Amino acid sequence: MCQTPLKRPSGWSSERSTTGQGEKHVEHRRKGRRHHRGSSGLGEATARLLASSGAKVFLGARRTERLNAVVTDIRRAGGQAASRTVDVTKRAEVEAFIRTAVEQFGRIDVVVNNAGVMASAPLAKALIDEWDRMIDINLKGVLYGIAAALPIFERQHGGQFINIASVAGLKVRAGNAVYAATKHAVRALSEGLRLEAGEGIRTTIISPGVVQSELPLGAPIPRAPRK
Repeated sequence: MCQTPLKRPSGWSSERSTTGQGEKHVEHRRKGRRHHRGSSGLGEATARLLASSGAKVFLGARRTERLNAVVTDIRRAGGQAASRTVDVTKRAEVEAFIRTAVEQFGRIDVVVNNAGVMASAPLAKALIDEWDRMIDINLKGVLYGIAAALPIFERQHGGQFINIASVAGLKVRAGNAVYAATKHAVRALSEGLRLEAGEGIRTTIISPGVVQSELPLGAPIPRAPRK
């Protein structure tokens, strides 16, 4: 998702609280533009919250019908929202998504990289296709978002990336090694971006705990046939 605080206007505040369940990040702005990937789960919930607080939100995900439904709900509630179908594993689509967001609202202030998938299985199962899928979505999707938006933030002399990691990026559990590796990588990438980004560009990492969503449905664990 994308939004807009370049230079912090008066009336803008940011809060982040940490609990045993992870972190939550709440922002209050006057008229921001946020571009965001999310037609369900955390993405949808974040978009609805931000729109209800006055932000203009631009949503992207693969499921067009679901995106349209979320945008319609936000508009009916008095919020401002638009969307574009995007597959975060395709660099050209992510670039087009960011470009369309700028065309739609004139600028972007915040990009929320939250697309993710989790396939849980022991490494011995060798679910290599699912490993590739997690790397493509959880890590490369974030990289593509940064690559597309960073030049815009640099021209604006400000902006913010909010990258959704996970408590799995802090503690590895059996069966989640590859997923945890992608979230460790998101944390490292975000820290590197923080060190390199120019003045006025902020980077935030949010590491949620367990959330009821479609995330764990990324891939089934193969079961041995019954005898």
